[in-house]
Amino acid sequence: MAVLETTFVIDLMKESKRGRSGPAALKLQELAARGEPLRIAIFTLGELYVGVAKGTRPRQERAAIEQCVAPFEVLPFEQSTAEIFGTIVGELEKRGESISDIDALIASVALEHSEVLVTRNRKHFDRISGLAVESY
Repeated sequence: MAVLETTFVIDLMKESKRGRSGPAALKLQELAARGEPLRIAIFTLGELYVGVAKGTRPRQERAAIEQCVAPFEVLPFEQSTAEIFGTIVGELEKRGESISDIDALIASVALEHSEVLVTRNRKHFDRISGLAVESY
C-alpha cells in the first residue's frame, strides 16, 4: 500500500499537462505493477486546493485535481492519527529538528495505515521514525 504525497501528485499533474510521462508517472506505473493500492492523505487534497485558491484559473485547476485524484482513495485523519502526529512532531523537536505541520500530518496518516509514503522530497520524511519512504 502507498500514500502518495503532495509533491508526487503535483508532479503527476504537471506531467499529464505536458502530455508526456516523467518520473512520477513511471513511479505510478511501478506501484501499480506491484499491485499497490494507491491512496492520498486528506491533507494532500487540502494542499492541492490551496493551489486552486492561489491560482488564476480555479475552475480548470480544480478539474485537473479532481481528475488526477479520482483513482485514489482519500485517507482521513482520526483521533488515533492525531496521537501519531503529536509523537512525530514531539520526537523531532526533542532532537532539535523541525518539520512542517502539513508534512507531519501526511506522514501520520501513512504511519496510521502502515503504508509507504511516496514523495519527491525524501529528506522531509526520512527523519520520521518507522516511516517507510520511497522516492522517484
